[in-house]
Formats: sequence, structure tokens, C-alpha cells
Amino acid sequence: MKKHIKVSGSDDGLRIDQFLSNDLKISRSRVKKYIDDGKIFLNSASTKSNRKIKLGDVISYNLNFDDENQIYDKPEKLELEILYEDEFLMAINKQPHIIVHPGAGNFNGTIMNGLLGYNEELNSVDRAGIVHRLDKDTSGVLVVAKNNYIKEKLQEQFKSRIVKKMYTAIVFGNLEKEIFIENFMGRHPIHRKKQTVLKSGGRKAISLVSVEKVFENTTQVNIDIRTGRTHQIRVHLAHIGHPVIGDKLYGNKKSTAKIFDVERHMLHACSLEIIHPKNEKKLIFQAPLAKDMNYFLKGLN
Repeated sequence: MKKHIKVSGSDDGLRIDQFLSNDLKISRSRVKKYIDDGKIFLNSASTKSNRKIKLGDVISYNLNFDDENQIYDKPEKLELEILYEDEFLMAINKQPHIIVHPGAGNFNGTIMNGLLGYNEELNSVDRAGIVHRLDKDTSGVLVVAKNNYIKEKLQEQFKSRIVKKMYTAIVFGNLEKEIFIENFMGRHPIHRKKQTVLKSGGRKAISLVSVEKVFENTTQVNIDIRTGRTHQIRVHLAHIGHPVIGDKLYGNKKSTAKIFDVERHMLHACSLEIIHPKNEKKLIFQAPLAKDMNYFLKGLN
């Protein structure tokens, strides 16, 4: 669908991604993707998503909504477990088997879709305000900002390691003492979907693993991660010989054996601590274990 829009006085000074997000009813991250793909133009020239428009500017785009309908960030009514909410941010307890962001092959049923259905104002926030991410099969605390300023400030806290993140996991084998892990991680040189510990290169990854409870062939551990590398906990636990139960990517035959009867890796983001960007008060969000992990622990007991 080819269309041309002439900017009126009421829209003068808006960012182009903000304007089109409101006009097309899609997220700003989706607008940015279209701009980066060369499908949106400002005054017949390529542009950037943060470019401010002015009176008389002409925005043109060539988008086929019917063909691309499946990749839109559609609002959906999903059940969200709200742990905390105020006018600036919120925290939810993400359930397992749910993807955070839409992507190839997963166009709906994601946390982003659910957030857009929960609060239509999140449509104007980049990626519906999601500040960080959790793997599909990892449950637990997920923080969401309600405007881009709050999101930027929270992401700065993650980057500067102000945020304190605590996870709990059930691992294969008996771990009897606290272990401090510090090494460098990066993409696996052969298996490109995997991350791995590298002898050279990569980015520093730090985890502190402590014992919560020891069972016959498994251990419940708590993990305090000081960095946030992709798959960091799963890689680190596998690296020390105690892979997460049910982890099909980093586990081994023993940790993924049918005897455990689990449908995902037993990893949960149980606690997250931030500084509120507006009032500078400390906030600690705690998420109860998902039902499947609780059930598994009861079986071990």
C-alpha cells in the first residue's frame, strides 16, 4: 500500500517513528525496522527513526499490510501476572514457554503482544517498554518501562551493573559449596545457536553460584549474576559440570533424561532489584516459582 502523508502543524516537532507509530497503530520498533529496510521516506529521501518532522514535510511509505500482517506487533489479551505497577514502570512474572519479543516464526502470543493488549499506551514505547529479556523457557521477573525516558534510565542501570539479579535453578549432580565463576563468553565457533566459554576473546561473564538444597542426584542452586551475557547461567552451570535439568541446548543425556519428566529447563529469575528512575527508591521484585518447577521440587522432596 503506497501512501503519502503531509505533516500538519499539530505534529510539528514529533519524531518520525513516534508519529508513524500513532498513525499506523504499530510499535516504534516496527517503524524503525521499516525505516532501516528502506520502506519509509521523508521528503523522498531515506531517513532515521529519531528524525524530527516539521510542518509541510511529506512522509511516504510502501507497505503491504495484508502480506506482512503476521509480523506486526498486534495487541493481544494475554494473562499477565503483575508483580508491581506504577505510572512509570511495571514488573511481571513471566511464565515458561512464552517468547518475549515477536520474531521469525513467532508472530503472536509473545510478552510484547500481551503488553500491547494490556496497555495501549505502550505502543508508543520502543519494544512495548520491555527493558531486558528472558529466554523462552526461563520464567520469572521481567521489568517494563512505560515511556522511553524510563526505559533508557533502566537500561543504563543494567549496563552499569546497578541492577541485582538473582536466579534459582535445579541442576544435575550434587554441588556442595559456593562457586565463583569468572571467564569470557561468546558465540560457539561451530554451533552458532550456542554460546560458550572462550579461551580468548569474548566478553567477561561473572556468576556466583550458591547451594540452596541438595537432593539425591540434583541440587537447587541460587545464581547471582554480575553480568548479563546471552545464556550466561546455562553456559556457566554446564561448564562446571552441573547443567540445568531439562536444558536441551547445553545439557547432557543425564540432565535431559526422561526420568526427570520436564518440558523445559528448570531456571527461574526469582528476584530483581533496581533503583526507581523517578524517586530513586530501591525496588525489589520477587517472583514465585512457576507451577512446573514447584511440582518438580516437591517430587524431589
